[in-house]
Amino acid sequence: MSDRPFLDLESHWAKNCVVALAERGLIRGYADQTFRPDQPITRAEFSALLKGVFPNFEAVRSAVDFSDVPESHWAFEPVTWAVERGFFAGYPDNTFHPDELLTRSPALAVLSGGLKLGIAERVEQILSTYFDDAAEIELMFRGAIATSTLNKLVVNVPDVRKLRPRDEATRAEVAAFIAQALELPGVPSQFIAWSLRLENFPDDTEIAFEDLRSHPALTRQIQVELNRLGLYPGDRWIDGVYGNGTETALLRFIEAANLAHHQTRVVDRTLAQALMKATLADFKLISARNRQQVFQEYYAQEAGFSAHRLAFLDRGYGRSPYVNEIGAFPDRLKEIPNGQDLVAPDLKQATPFPEVGKVPTIDEMGLSFLHSDIKQACICLLSHDDEGARSRWLGREALKNVECWSTTKTLTVLNVACQANIADPSVDLDTCKIRRRGQVGGYGFHDIVRDIFTYESRIASSNSLAYMLKQFQTPLQLDSWVKDITGNRQLSFRGRYGEPAFMTSPELWDTRTQQVILSGSPTDHRSGNSVSVYDLTRAIATLGWHQHLTPKTRLPGAQWDTLEGLIRAFATDKARYLDVAIARLGLGSVIRSPVIISKLGDGRSAIRNRAEIVYVAFCQFVDKRPKSEGKPPKQRAIALSLLSAVDFGGDYDREATHLDARMAAEVTEILRRVVTEEWTG
Repeated sequence: MSDRPFLDLESHWAKNCVVALAERGLIRGYADQTFRPDQPITRAEFSALLKGVFPNFEAVRSAVDFSDVPESHWAFEPVTWAVERGFFAGYPDNTFHPDELLTRSPALAVLSGGLKLGIAERVEQILSTYFDDAAEIELMFRGAIATSTLNKLVVNVPDVRKLRPRDEATRAEVAAFIAQALELPGVPSQFIAWSLRLENFPDDTEIAFEDLRSHPALTRQIQVELNRLGLYPGDRWIDGVYGNGTETALLRFIEAANLAHHQTRVVDRTLAQALMKATLADFKLISARNRQQVFQEYYAQEAGFSAHRLAFLDRGYGRSPYVNEIGAFPDRLKEIPNGQDLVAPDLKQATPFPEVGKVPTIDEMGLSFLHSDIKQACICLLSHDDEGARSRWLGREALKNVECWSTTKTLTVLNVACQANIADPSVDLDTCKIRRRGQVGGYGFHDIVRDIFTYESRIASSNSLAYMLKQFQTPLQLDSWVKDITGNRQLSFRGRYGEPAFMTSPELWDTRTQQVILSGSPTDHRSGNSVSVYDLTRAIATLGWHQHLTPKTRLPGAQWDTLEGLIRAFATDKARYLDVAIARLGLGSVIRSPVIISKLGDGRSAIRNRAEIVYVAFCQFVDKRPKSEGKPPKQRAIALSLLSAVDFGGDYDREATHLDARMAAEVTEILRRVVTEEWTG
């Protein structure tokens, strides 16, 4: 078909819908390449058109031998077909009147009847709502016109509120009716009588919820929007039928969006616009304000789990939606806001990132929103401006030293990395192995760290491997190193991890240069690991934000070639609280370049007689949502450490599952505040 299939449609309102039908072989023009859009159509011509459009319709009644449509008549076959399929009927005198011009009312009635659309309820209300000339519609066609309206078949040009029921139907109008029936594009929306849609809901119109039963198209559109927001099921449930399911979902949306329509129970322009504008992320961010509901959602997912295997703590990085992106994490961390196509959030009270050894000012009232199950917490909000990296520190007993379980393994790993780079700044730990002193072979450093974080024990247990890494320094050296970095002079980092070291005399050997970088000696670390959540937050923030920091604020001696390998290893932590938080908040589709690194720690303290979970994490991503307002996206970054604890009288399974759900809920709330910037003041 040529680009101009009909010569007389170039500027006609029906051009696109006629072309859409013609491209599908459903209608044809005349031999002179015209369509004659404004020419009236006869009953016989409409019969032929219907047969071409709906060739597979089954017969529903017997044919009639009309006296004015003999077998020799050109329209005998299409008229017989149309009558058998229930589109047309004859006159009482056994005639069909094939050459009679159709008017608009019967044309719509024929189409509605043949499509078996039924008869709408509240016919008079529908007609008076949509047509200023409703009184002119013939009695026998009023029900069919109301049904046609609700099913968006009616097209009125040039005035959408004027049906002109007794005017002759033109070929263009009939083509538009059929295009609407087939849900084909092309009919200008301003001419479709079903104008009561969410996107153009009138300011002065209100539809009571109960009256939505008479508005199936509007109801269907509401169902589609509710489904998009995860409030209403799809497939066969999106049917335009208003019932309890639709009402319940609509009321849930109203509650989450904090609208007053619970009382009014009407659809108006305010509700219509709220439904249309709400994105999945926006809605879920709003609904997540109900923190008890979020916790209950997570706790319900703990069914079938126990202290030995928890729903989120033990989920495993293999189930992360970002598992295939881990290799890209280091490069993503190099991206720095330029103030134009990527900006940083204004943290208001942020100050330059603290130099090594200096404790920043921590707002100990800044985390009052956290649940009481969170005993200690430290959050570092990160930003960037023309002067460099900036941070804002919030805490809850952030500097209190306590056992933080396996999360302190992050300090052990970072210490080895720094010592290796101090010994040889050019070393890349990805090319290094750890072996017993004087022996060949060994295990890749990256594989060892990965085993520590995943707990997969491909090489050995997480505890024995972490204790092995402590053999490269004495307890005093390691303790002093952490203090010198964080500035917390009261901490103690001289303990073991509950199992003998996998190797007591390890060597860090560079396979590329064949040189030994570090040598360890059998060292007994006995005094315990008592650090603060601030220390842990400081360490992981410094790792994740390395590219933004100055030499005075970076990990001493650490080089990026070494740290990028650690980033990939830290990404394999089996705890996935940030993954589930991103999903619960609907952020997955509105962020790019996510980076998540973390470390879990958990156990039941006999000393404190309670179950405890500790979670240390760094998260960075680009928030694309500002683009919807014509603003550049924002880079968001946060480091956090949370220690949660609860005592249910020694019921460890109950304690652990409760804390797992609580940790997921609190991380979700923290992330919600990060993207909504509720603590920037």
